[in-house]
Amino acid sequence: MVVDIITNLHIVISSIQLTVTLLFVFLFYNEWRKQKRTKNEQYIPLALMIGYLLLSIGFFMLINSNYLFGSLYLDLLLEIGTYFNLMLGACIVVIGIFVFVAERILKIKHYFMIYLLAIGIAFFLLISLDIPYKFIIYIILVSPISILVFLFRFRLIKRTSGKIRQKMSIAVIGYTGAIISVLFIIQVILEKNPVIPLETKILTLISSIIFGYGFYTIPSFSEFDWETKIRHLYLLTPEGICLFQHSFKARSIRDDDLFGGSLMAIQNILKDMMQSDKNLSVIDHQDAKIIFKQSKSIIAIMVADQELYIVDRKLEQLLNEFELSFGEMMKDWSGNVSLFQSLKYNVSKIFELKETTPAQIK
Repeated sequence: MVVDIITNLHIVISSIQLTVTLLFVFLFYNEWRKQKRTKNEQYIPLALMIGYLLLSIGFFMLINSNYLFGSLYLDLLLEIGTYFNLMLGACIVVIGIFVFVAERILKIKHYFMIYLLAIGIAFFLLISLDIPYKFIIYIILVSPISILVFLFRFRLIKRTSGKIRQKMSIAVIGYTGAIISVLFIIQVILEKNPVIPLETKILTLISSIIFGYGFYTIPSFSEFDWETKIRHLYLLTPEGICLFQHSFKARSIRDDDLFGGSLMAIQNILKDMMQSDKNLSVIDHQDAKIIFKQSKSIIAIMVADQELYIVDRKLEQLLNEFELSFGEMMKDWSGNVSLFQSLKYNVSKIFELKETTPAQIK
């Protein structure tokens, strides 16, 4: 009786896992197919879709092997560790593409990607070898990957804020549970055990839900490389006088006329806003977004490729620092804009600029 209950519970958990993984395959497929994504953005849902697809195949085989295959084929599946191969393949695909994207965003060479591929090949070769202490070797191989992927993720999390940081943190928790469950499954497969423990299945189910939810609910993967999507910053008085401006992208003399024209357009928009008492936050201007953020004394305006949460927060931080430094002075300001050149250091710090050149500051 107890055995039947446990067997049925195994089937129920595996069935739920299969349903969950298929659901995430569909969700991440839709994310991947969305338009107006950067190359970096497209890789992540693609990796997650492939990873969950491999997991769903593994769980389908786990549930239905007894009904689909004879005893000889079941022995073969067990011998070559088919389910383990699928789960390992899912992990390598997801981690590999995630690391590839992280290296591109962080602008570092793909040394870790090469290392990861070598580890993946070593994993599959070890499966076919009958050597002692195989589990210990797997642990030695997995540990550096787990640690380095954590470091990559925390470096990416530091480059974000708000909702995307919360969702990335949730995904890291799911990733931790997934790594633990993979280690348990490795041990089971190496022991030639046909039954994965119930607690391992439950941990895998919970981890896959948390991990998938964390990534699926991220507002936009574009937050990761936000610094490539900002173009120009203006700080204006409510009357439209430009106190400070900074270009985030190198530009030619011809571009100066373009930005000058953009400034005039923004000043005209600002006048219309003041006359109509409109409180705009974002408007479309040709191929750009013009983002407005206002404090007591000034208005910060960012010209960007997209409206990004992290840019909004950084503009708010810049305005707070402006009010602390110049808020009182603005009450009887005489019109000398050279007083605000020190803001280049605030901009450099808040927008994480490596260096500030004279050509970029006006």
